[in-house]
Amino acid sequence: MTQDQNTALTGASPLGIIPFDYSQLEGPTGFEGADHEKDQTTPFLAILQTNSKALVEGHQKFIKGARPGMFLNTGTNELIDGKTGFALVPLKIDHAVVEWDGAAGSGRFVARHELDSPLFKEAVARFEADTNPKKKFSKDVKAPSGNTLVETYYLWALVLGADGETPIGGVILPFKSTNIAIYRKQIYTPLYQFKGTGGKLFVHRLRCTLASEQRPDGISFNYRFEALKGSTVDSLIDPRSPLMASVYETVQQISKGEIKMAEPAAEASAASETHDEAFS
Repeated sequence: MTQDQNTALTGASPLGIIPFDYSQLEGPTGFEGADHEKDQTTPFLAILQTNSKALVEGHQKFIKGARPGMFLNTGTNELIDGKTGFALVPLKIDHAVVEWDGAAGSGRFVARHELDSPLFKEAVARFEADTNPKKKFSKDVKAPSGNTLVETYYLWALVLGADGETPIGGVILPFKSTNIAIYRKQIYTPLYQFKGTGGKLFVHRLRCTLASEQRPDGISFNYRFEALKGSTVDSLIDPRSPLMASVYETVQQISKGEIKMAEPAAEASAASETHDEAFS
Protein backbone atom coordinates (compact mmCIF):
# COMPACT_ATOMS: atom_id res chain seq x y z
CA MET A 1 0.00 0.00 0.00
CA THR A 2 1.40 3.37 -0.97
CA GLN A 3 1.58 6.37 1.33
CA ASP A 4 -1.21 8.11 -0.57
CA GLN A 5 -3.46 5.08 -0.23
CA ASN A 6 -2.70 4.82 3.43
CA THR A 7 -3.48 8.37 4.51
CA ALA A 8 -7.25 8.59 4.14
CA LEU A 9 -10.30 6.44 4.52
CA THR A 10 -11.60 5.70 1.05
CA GLY A 11 -14.56 4.00 -0.57
CA ALA A 12 -18.30 4.62 -0.66
CA SER A 13 -18.47 4.42 3.12
CA PRO A 14 -15.96 4.16 5.99
CA LEU A 15 -16.64 0.42 6.15
CA GLY A 16 -17.10 -0.19 2.44
CA ILE A 17 -14.92 -1.68 -0.25
CA ILE A 18 -14.45 0.09 -3.60
CA PRO A 19 -16.34 -2.05 -6.15
CA PHE A 20 -14.18 -1.06 -9.13
CA ASP A 21 -10.53 -1.38 -10.12
CA TYR A 22 -9.16 1.83 -11.64
CA SER A 23 -5.49 0.81 -11.55
CA GLN A 24 -5.52 -0.16 -15.23
CA LEU A 25 -6.24 3.44 -16.28
CA GLU A 26 -2.80 4.65 -17.29
CA GLY A 27 -1.68 8.26 -17.71
CA PRO A 28 -2.37 11.36 -15.61
CA THR A 29 -4.16 11.02 -12.28
CA GLY A 30 -5.44 14.59 -12.00
CA PHE A 31 -3.44 15.16 -8.80
CA GLU A 32 -0.21 16.19 -10.54
CA GLY A 33 -0.57 19.89 -9.69
CA ALA A 34 -1.29 19.34 -6.01
CA ASP A 35 1.22 19.71 -3.17
CA HIS A 36 0.90 16.48 -1.22
CA GLU A 37 2.63 17.78 1.93
CA LYS A 38 0.54 20.97 2.16
CA ASP A 39 -2.80 20.03 0.64
CA GLN A 40 -3.60 16.80 2.45
CA THR A 41 -5.71 16.92 5.60
CA THR A 42 -4.35 14.29 7.95
CA PRO A 43 -6.95 11.83 9.33
CA PHE A 44 -7.33 10.66 12.89
CA LEU A 45 -10.36 9.21 14.60
CA ALA A 46 -12.21 11.33 17.14
CA ILE A 47 -15.12 10.39 19.40
CA LEU A 48 -18.15 12.67 19.19
CA GLN A 49 -19.44 13.62 22.64
CA THR A 50 -22.56 15.53 23.68
CA ASN A 51 -20.61 18.84 23.62
CA SER A 52 -19.01 18.35 20.20
CA LYS A 53 -19.45 21.31 17.87
CA ALA A 54 -20.08 18.91 14.99
CA LEU A 55 -23.53 18.31 16.56
CA VAL A 56 -24.56 21.97 16.75
CA GLU A 57 -26.78 22.80 13.78
CA GLY A 58 -25.89 26.19 12.37
CA HIS A 59 -22.35 26.07 13.71
CA GLN A 60 -19.63 26.23 11.05
CA LYS A 61 -18.29 22.88 12.32
CA PHE A 62 -21.69 21.18 12.06
CA ILE A 63 -21.74 17.82 10.26
CA LYS A 64 -25.08 16.55 9.04
CA GLY A 65 -25.99 13.22 10.62
CA ALA A 66 -23.50 13.57 13.49
CA ARG A 67 -24.63 12.45 16.93
CA PRO A 68 -22.98 11.56 20.23
CA GLY A 69 -21.40 8.12 20.24
CA MET A 70 -20.10 8.24 16.68
CA PHE A 71 -16.55 8.22 15.33
CA LEU A 72 -15.47 11.16 13.19
CA ASN A 73 -12.66 10.83 10.67
CA THR A 74 -11.30 14.36 10.94
CA GLY A 75 -9.48 14.04 7.63
CA THR A 76 -12.65 13.42 5.61
CA ASN A 77 -15.54 14.30 7.98
CA GLU A 78 -16.84 10.76 7.48
CA LEU A 79 -18.91 9.35 10.33
CA ILE A 80 -18.86 5.79 11.66
CA ASP A 81 -21.60 4.44 13.92
CA GLY A 82 -20.08 3.72 17.31
CA LYS A 83 -22.27 0.68 17.93
CA THR A 84 -21.19 -0.99 14.68
CA GLY A 85 -17.64 0.25 14.85
CA PHE A 86 -14.96 -0.90 12.44
CA ALA A 87 -12.25 -3.52 12.02
CA LEU A 88 -8.61 -2.54 12.40
CA VAL A 89 -5.06 -3.79 12.61
CA PRO A 90 -3.04 -2.08 15.38
CA LEU A 91 0.31 -1.03 13.92
CA LYS A 92 2.26 1.01 16.45
CA ILE A 93 1.94 2.59 19.89
CA ASP A 94 3.34 6.00 20.86
CA HIS A 95 3.35 7.62 24.31
CA ALA A 96 3.79 11.37 24.67
CA VAL A 97 2.90 14.43 26.68
CA VAL A 98 1.15 16.89 24.39
CA GLU A 99 1.30 20.62 25.04
CA TRP A 100 -1.65 22.89 24.18
CA ASP A 101 -1.91 26.67 24.50
CA GLY A 102 -5.23 26.41 26.36
CA ALA A 103 -7.09 24.16 28.75
CA ALA A 104 -7.81 20.53 27.85
CA GLY A 105 -10.70 20.70 25.39
CA SER A 106 -9.61 24.01 23.87
CA GLY A 107 -6.56 25.72 22.47
CA ARG A 108 -4.08 24.83 19.76
CA PHE A 109 -1.30 22.29 19.50
CA VAL A 110 2.09 23.58 20.65
CA ALA A 111 4.41 20.58 20.89
CA ARG A 112 4.63 16.86 21.49
CA HIS A 113 7.12 15.84 24.18
CA GLU A 114 8.52 12.32 23.72
CA LEU A 115 9.62 9.77 26.32
CA ASP A 116 13.22 11.04 26.55
CA SER A 117 12.16 14.66 27.11
CA PRO A 118 12.72 16.14 30.60
CA LEU A 119 9.30 17.78 30.40
CA PHE A 120 7.69 14.41 29.60
CA LYS A 121 9.27 12.79 32.66
CA GLU A 122 8.36 15.71 34.91
CA ALA A 123 4.76 15.82 33.69
CA VAL A 124 4.18 12.06 34.06
CA ALA A 125 5.60 12.18 37.60
CA ARG A 126 3.15 14.95 38.43
CA PHE A 127 0.25 12.98 36.92
CA GLU A 128 1.03 10.02 39.14
CA ALA A 129 1.70 12.07 42.29
CA ASP A 130 -1.36 14.32 42.08
CA THR A 131 -3.92 13.51 44.78
CA ASN A 132 -6.63 15.72 43.28
CA PRO A 133 -9.24 13.31 41.82
CA LYS A 134 -10.14 15.81 39.09
CA LYS A 135 -6.52 16.08 38.01
CA LYS A 136 -6.16 12.31 37.93
CA PHE A 137 -9.38 12.13 35.96
CA SER A 138 -8.40 14.77 33.38
CA LYS A 139 -4.75 13.70 33.23
CA ASP A 140 -3.50 17.21 32.51
CA VAL A 141 -1.22 19.64 34.33
CA LYS A 142 0.30 23.03 33.58
CA ALA A 143 3.70 23.57 32.00
CA PRO A 144 5.99 26.36 33.29
CA SER A 145 4.76 28.42 30.33
CA GLY A 146 1.16 28.09 31.52
CA ASN A 147 0.23 25.76 28.66
CA THR A 148 -1.69 22.56 29.34
CA LEU A 149 0.14 19.23 29.29
CA VAL A 150 -1.93 16.17 28.41
CA GLU A 151 -0.65 12.61 28.72
CA THR A 152 -1.58 10.84 25.48
CA TYR A 153 -1.12 7.41 23.96
CA TYR A 154 -1.49 7.06 20.20
CA LEU A 155 -2.49 3.88 18.39
CA TRP A 156 -1.54 3.89 14.72
CA ALA A 157 -4.02 1.61 12.97
CA LEU A 158 -4.98 0.30 9.55
CA VAL A 159 -8.75 0.31 9.05
CA LEU A 160 -10.18 -2.75 7.31
CA GLY A 161 -13.25 -3.22 5.16
CA ALA A 162 -16.29 -5.23 6.22
CA ASP A 163 -14.58 -8.44 5.11
CA GLY A 164 -11.81 -7.96 7.67
CA GLU A 165 -9.24 -8.52 4.92
CA THR A 166 -9.17 -5.39 2.77
CA PRO A 167 -7.15 -2.32 3.90
CA ILE A 168 -9.22 0.86 3.66
CA GLY A 169 -6.88 3.49 5.12
CA GLY A 170 -4.75 4.60 8.04
CA VAL A 171 -5.79 6.54 11.13
CA ILE A 172 -4.48 7.34 14.59
CA LEU A 173 -6.62 6.75 17.67
CA PRO A 174 -5.75 9.01 20.63
CA PHE A 175 -6.06 7.80 24.22
CA LYS A 176 -6.27 10.41 26.95
CA SER A 177 -7.84 10.59 30.40
CA THR A 178 -10.15 7.59 30.94
CA ASN A 179 -9.29 6.33 27.43
CA ILE A 180 -5.89 5.30 28.82
CA ALA A 181 -7.35 2.61 31.09
CA ILE A 182 -9.15 1.09 28.08
CA TYR A 183 -5.93 1.12 26.05
CA ARG A 184 -4.01 -0.67 28.80
CA LYS A 185 -6.68 -3.28 29.56
CA GLN A 186 -8.00 -4.04 26.08
CA ILE A 187 -5.04 -3.47 23.78
CA TYR A 188 -1.58 -3.36 25.35
CA THR A 189 -1.88 -5.98 28.11
CA PRO A 190 -3.74 -8.75 26.22
CA LEU A 191 -1.80 -8.35 22.97
CA TYR A 192 1.61 -7.92 24.60
CA GLN A 193 1.11 -11.03 26.74
CA PHE A 194 -0.29 -13.16 23.92
CA LYS A 195 2.13 -15.95 23.06
CA GLY A 196 3.16 -17.29 19.67
CA THR A 197 3.25 -14.05 17.65
CA GLY A 198 6.90 -13.19 18.24
CA GLY A 199 5.79 -10.13 20.17
CA LYS A 200 4.32 -8.51 17.06
CA LEU A 201 1.47 -6.05 17.62
CA PHE A 202 0.51 -5.80 13.95
CA VAL A 203 -0.49 -9.46 13.44
CA HIS A 204 -3.75 -8.93 15.35
CA ARG A 205 -7.17 -7.81 14.14
CA LEU A 206 -9.60 -6.00 16.42
CA ARG A 207 -13.05 -4.49 16.30
CA CYS A 208 -13.35 -1.00 17.77
CA THR A 209 -16.74 0.24 18.99
CA LEU A 210 -18.00 2.86 21.45
CA ALA A 211 -19.89 2.43 24.72
CA SER A 212 -21.53 5.03 26.95
CA GLU A 213 -20.40 5.50 30.52
CA GLN A 214 -21.38 7.76 33.40
CA ARG A 215 -18.79 10.33 34.38
CA PRO A 216 -18.90 13.13 36.98
CA ASP A 217 -19.85 15.62 34.27
CA GLY A 218 -22.46 13.42 32.55
CA ILE A 219 -22.68 10.69 29.92
CA SER A 220 -19.60 10.18 27.81
CA PHE A 221 -18.48 7.67 25.19
CA ASN A 222 -15.33 5.60 25.33
CA TYR A 223 -13.56 3.01 23.21
CA ARG A 224 -14.22 -0.72 23.41
CA PHE A 225 -11.96 -3.29 21.73
CA GLU A 226 -12.42 -6.99 21.12
CA ALA A 227 -10.96 -9.66 18.87
CA LEU A 228 -12.41 -9.30 15.38
CA LYS A 229 -13.43 -12.94 14.91
CA GLY A 230 -14.45 -14.05 18.37
CA SER A 231 -11.04 -15.07 19.71
CA THR A 232 -7.53 -13.70 19.53
CA VAL A 233 -6.30 -16.82 17.75
CA ASP A 234 -9.06 -16.74 15.11
CA SER A 235 -8.35 -13.05 14.51
CA LEU A 236 -4.65 -13.42 13.73
CA ILE A 237 -3.60 -12.42 10.20
CA ASP A 238 -2.41 -15.24 7.97
CA PRO A 239 1.30 -14.42 7.34
CA ARG A 240 0.88 -15.60 3.71
CA SER A 241 -2.06 -13.29 2.99
CA PRO A 242 -2.10 -10.08 0.89
CA LEU A 243 -3.31 -8.29 4.04
CA MET A 244 -0.14 -9.26 5.94
CA ALA A 245 1.99 -7.97 3.07
CA SER A 246 0.14 -4.65 3.10
CA VAL A 247 0.30 -4.35 6.88
CA TYR A 248 4.02 -5.11 6.96
CA GLU A 249 4.75 -2.57 4.24
CA THR A 250 2.85 0.10 6.18
CA VAL A 251 4.72 -0.73 9.40
CA GLN A 252 8.01 -0.40 7.54
CA GLN A 253 6.96 2.98 6.11
CA ILE A 254 6.16 4.24 9.60
CA SER A 255 9.45 2.91 10.96
CA LYS A 256 11.42 4.64 8.19
CA GLY A 257 9.60 7.95 8.74
CA GLU A 258 7.88 7.83 5.34
CA ILE A 259 4.55 8.14 7.17
CA LYS A 260 4.67 10.74 9.92
CA MET A 261 2.51 12.13 12.67
CA ALA A 262 1.46 15.75 12.07
CA GLU A 263 -0.56 18.30 13.96
CA PRO A 264 -4.25 18.46 13.01
CA ALA A 265 -6.12 21.11 11.10
CA ALA A 266 -7.73 23.52 13.58
CA GLU A 267 -11.18 22.83 12.19
CA ALA A 268 -10.80 19.09 12.73
CA SER A 269 -10.05 19.41 16.44
CA ALA A 270 -12.79 21.98 16.94
CA ALA A 271 -15.42 19.79 15.30
CA SER A 272 -14.90 16.96 17.75
CA GLU A 273 -13.81 18.82 20.90
CA THR A 274 -10.64 16.74 20.64
CA HIS A 275 -7.07 17.71 19.88
CA ASP A 276 -4.48 15.35 18.61
CA GLU A 277 -2.21 14.62 15.74
CA ALA A 278 -2.73 12.25 12.87
CA PHE A 279 -0.44 10.60 10.38
CA SER A 280 0.30 11.95 6.94
